[in-house]
Amino acid sequence: MIWEFSPASKPMVAIMREILRKYPKCEFGRELFPGNPIPILRVSGGKTTADVADWGYLTQKGKRVYNARSETLLEKPLFGKDFVQNRCVIPVTGFCEWDGDGTGWDFLPQEEEMLYLAGVCRKKAEGWEATVVTEHAAGYVGEIHHRTPLILSGENLRQWLYDEAQARQFLEEAKERVLLKRKKMEGETL
Repeated sequence: MIWEFSPASKPMVAIMREILRKYPKCEFGRELFPGNPIPILRVSGGKTTADVADWGYLTQKGKRVYNARSETLLEKPLFGKDFVQNRCVIPVTGFCEWDGDGTGWDFLPQEEEMLYLAGVCRKKAEGWEATVVTEHAAGYVGEIHHRTPLILSGENLRQWLYDEAQARQFLEEAKERVLLKRKKMEGETL
């Protein structure tokens, strides 16, 4: 999975403004890969704040874990505590997946300006790292790939960040919360 990032939407402009105020030299590429810095929204001092995290938790063995399955997230020592204390949201303008034939597909919001991916984050020596929560794919994504990010609507954003009981419910119910459109990527194959 690759996330697409474009600072053109109004919500993303506000997020980037806050990030650049904190980190004036911060830059994001158009496509974000595991290990890259990514924008996140997290709770700090009872308020939602924009921040930067490296995509994926780096384990003691040097392996980067960039996805956390919703079905097992709470059971995993790597993620369980962070689900309770450090849920985050990764704002993106779309994401890409590849089908069994190696054809790339873009998934973009149909009615909203952005997608908000549910995640967990943790503090490291310098900064943060974040992992996206995935669930069984449904709808357009399910026709291409068996997993999808747990995508929140703008309305669900605060519930994920502030309401642990509601966040647990999101983990249990794999469903499309945001309408997506699918577009074949031009000339992109694995």
